[in-house]
Amino acid sequence: MGTIESFDVEYSDQKHNPNAATVQSKKMRLLCLHGWRTSGSILMMQCAGLKYHTQFEMVTINAPWLADGLPDPMIGQIYNNVPYYQWYYRYDEGNTVRFEGVQESINLIVRHIEETGPYDGLLGFSQGAAIATMVLTELLNKRRNSINYFPCNFFPRFAVLIGGIQPMEEYFPSVSINDNKSIGKYLLHFIGAVGYS
Repeated sequence: MGTIESFDVEYSDQKHNPNAATVQSKKMRLLCLHGWRTSGSILMMQCAGLKYHTQFEMVTINAPWLADGLPDPMIGQIYNNVPYYQWYYRYDEGNTVRFEGVQESINLIVRHIEETGPYDGLLGFSQGAAIATMVLTELLNKRRNSINYFPCNFFPRFAVLIGGIQPMEEYFPSVSINDNKSIGKYLLHFIGAVGYS
């Protein structure tokens, strides 16, 4: 694992001016978190239909960790000769599973939201959906622990989670995901028959 020095903002529809956003722009801002062993630019290509049919300003950042292997063969055939990233590493060690890089990724995304927000929503795909769930929990914990943390408009109002997995128990604080008033009014989950992270 390497070190995280700065945000790698992979894609943004427009330069964001926080002071002008609420006055001049009607676009809703969506922070998009890519899947396992892909990148922000790949996610933007995968979401081309969503971008075409909505008025979202879609922003992505790359995960901080370079992929420790090849992507899914379908991804590799279409998007080759590009770097691939992942939000955390998973190591299967006999009867146990070990994860590395989770908290660093959460911290990176939270810091990005603090410095470039507000965002109206989060979109996460696969491993990005799992990390988005953990980020929402982290933001909720910060807001609960400090009355001065985050004006209301910094907390995403909705999340779209596509093909996610249940976040790892040891990294998931005991926060009720069913508390819609705390997590956000709208959570939309797309669940497929097959998936892995």
